[in-house]
Amino acid sequence: DDDDDDDDDGDAFDDDAGGSSPGGDKGGDDGIVKEDYFTVLQNVFEEAELAPAHQRAFLNGLESSTYEDGDYIVRQGDMGDRFFIIVSGVVKVTENGKDGGDDRVLTRLYKGAHFGEYCLVREQPRLANIVAEGTVVCKHLVKSAFQALVDVEPNFTNVISRLVERVEKTRKKRAEVKQSARRATVSFVDTKSATKVSKQLFRFKNDAKQEVINGYVVLRKLGEGAYGKVWMAEKDGQIFALKAVDKKRVRRKRLGITDAEILREVEVMKKLRHANVVQLLEVIDDRDRDTLYLVQEYVDLGPIMTEEEYNKPLDPELARRYFRDVLKGCEYLHFQHVVHRDLKPSNILLNGRGVAKIADFGVSTITEEDALTEVQGTPAFMAPELFEDGLEEYNGFLVDLWAAGVTLYCMVVGVPPFMANTEMDLVRKLRKEEPRVSPVIEAHPHLKNLLKRMLEKDPTKRITLLECIDHDWVTDEGAEPLQLAVHSRLLLQATNIVHDGDAGETRAPVATTTVAVGAKGGAKGSAKGGAGGEAADRGGGLPQMEG
Repeated sequence: DDDDDDDDDGDAFDDDAGGSSPGGDKGGDDGIVKEDYFTVLQNVFEEAELAPAHQRAFLNGLESSTYEDGDYIVRQGDMGDRFFIIVSGVVKVTENGKDGGDDRVLTRLYKGAHFGEYCLVREQPRLANIVAEGTVVCKHLVKSAFQALVDVEPNFTNVISRLVERVEKTRKKRAEVKQSARRATVSFVDTKSATKVSKQLFRFKNDAKQEVINGYVVLRKLGEGAYGKVWMAEKDGQIFALKAVDKKRVRRKRLGITDAEILREVEVMKKLRHANVVQLLEVIDDRDRDTLYLVQEYVDLGPIMTEEEYNKPLDPELARRYFRDVLKGCEYLHFQHVVHRDLKPSNILLNGRGVAKIADFGVSTITEEDALTEVQGTPAFMAPELFEDGLEEYNGFLVDLWAAGVTLYCMVVGVPPFMANTEMDLVRKLRKEEPRVSPVIEAHPHLKNLLKRMLEKDPTKRITLLECIDHDWVTDEGAEPLQLAVHSRLLLQATNIVHDGDAGETRAPVATTTVAVGAKGGAKGSAKGGAGGEAADRGGGLPQMEG
């Protein structure tokens, strides 16, 4: 889990929303010199109703200290007298091993994080070790200096008390999972019957003049995309999303594709079964109208964000909850060798229980290898390596990781990290510039670290999917480990369409292998460049529908 690239965050995510110079001090109207670490404390200061003059006094009382790789900043069991804030570098939090065994790593803390607040208000030994990974620079406040501040302004006690409350909450949750290993749940896939695509079509209008297609009553239009329209439909009291895919449009977009190939790809997606992936339930092949009707589960709350460039940002804790679902869905897809290639907020849907589901496999692909050649996606969410001159192939799983990082950024900031008036300018920014950071990211050091690693321009250095799943922001410093399921691996690449006229259906068996665990090993995973816009059509992929 060690990350040698994270010793210093100085190369990325240093600008605030107003474009301050990287690494420079940020002075406010209140006269406070706002270093990067101040953003983390600012909310606490305000909650404690600490006046600007007293905030300055607190910051002026901080002293600097530097530690090298392997240095113990804090030792478990020692009586401490210092409160620390990390200015640069990474530390790991460990717990002494039993009977002389190896120390247990609890979590890691990044630039802007704090520790040691207990010692300022309570007489008790340190509860864990804090060890430097690489060079670490900290600011610290000794207890005597803190007491002098309290003598002048009692609200200083509220500042530390609030910090302690946050730490205690995380520590309590971590203790609940301390003795239990991550337990896998079983994800069942039906392997007994062949996947069916109905060829017989029964279409009529009911007494209410509503169109009925094979028992599905079409209620209202939900959206429209490059290949057709999507409708809300009802059958037997249940609501569905009915997507009408115009095969003529698909053939124009994808020269040379056959109907069998279209059906085969749709069949594969129908076989996917996961709580965080929108399920394709039935496919109706209307040969007379040259249309495919895709019956999908209806996800009632819709996308977490719209296709617009500007959206209201989500609270980081709510974003974390949705993002955990996205990671679980991605882990399943990558395990099944499926690369989505168009992850973005408008393709993440919410159901009434608040569960996030990955939708719209319009440009997805199935691969037995990591390397892909066809470039697909929505420009603002596409990885920089896709725009390299002379690109011959790329790692689709790592491209999904970049898009997931842009999606997370959009969730907490409300806009994509890179925006431009032309696609050419957007490509230049993707390849050459670093995303600017809003105060909300600066206020969450773990989130900032995760985004930095997901939006790494060099795909060989980008964080892997499993590293994302285990990241300290995702797991709340180990207090909420992400539960992974046990999947049956589907053999998705070898399917032959056999038309059965007598049965009135098409059958495409999809086999499974023995049960396995974890993500695929290779899964390292609008020209304005906004959050919206249709996926770029530069090759293959399933028919995509918006809405």
